[in-house]
Amino acid sequence: MSSITFVVEFFFSFDRPNRALWPEWINERFKLFEKYTLRSLQDQSFQDFRIFAICGNKNKSITENLPWHPRIEVYHVEGEDRLYYPKRQRPMSEVMGYQKINTDYLVVTRLDSDDLFHKDLMAEISDSVFLDSKRSVLVVKKYIRWDILQDYVIYDGHSRSTTFYTHVFPRSIYKNWNNFVTQHYLNLRLAGLDLPTTKEIGEFKICSLRHANNISDVKNKGIRIEWGGEKITDKIIITEILANFGIREAYKA
Repeated sequence: MSSITFVVEFFFSFDRPNRALWPEWINERFKLFEKYTLRSLQDQSFQDFRIFAICGNKNKSITENLPWHPRIEVYHVEGEDRLYYPKRQRPMSEVMGYQKINTDYLVVTRLDSDDLFHKDLMAEISDSVFLDSKRSVLVVKKYIRWDILQDYVIYDGHSRSTTFYTHVFPRSIYKNWNNFVTQHYLNLRLAGLDLPTTKEIGEFKICSLRHANNISDVKNKGIRIEWGGEKITDKIIITEILANFGIREAYKA
């Protein structure tokens, strides 16, 4: 039987104008991570995975002093904007956690630091892994949006999603560091969506959070883009939905 290491990876790196560089802003983002994202990971029915937080160096004095949960492995690397450094000889080489893995396969699930996983998503990923001699990809295209400012939930679906994906690498790829980095980080926007080994999973098993400190709102200078779709505003229904994402009694969370 093949040995597999599962990793949930998220970037906690901010290089945006004005408020995105403020210590208060980063601390608020960390509170959101602890309150929502971390709780959803702790609530997973499948728990055999590691958690990597990848932080940039610009705000290292802040992020290295945050009270990270003991389970989270924190790495500080060069670069800020999604940490793309294609001209570097060994981009992302500071993430030593990957270099120490030696199982037959490495399964990396990408997560934003303000998103939530359904309690059974990692179990579904574990059951859906396609072991191949090349990279294979699992993608979630249909997900939930929760606006905590206006108190509503929307069921959404995109024909293409570059955010919610899982990469499955055989040892021959992830042990070749430059090859691994190129396929996992530098080609992130492609995310392997057109590979023949791409499989869609996890319908509505990711919850994307809308809050006061969204990166997209920072880039849009505070102009909020309204989501389309039918809004669910009944708080009882919303509470029932979010209970599956580790959020008990949503409006008391």
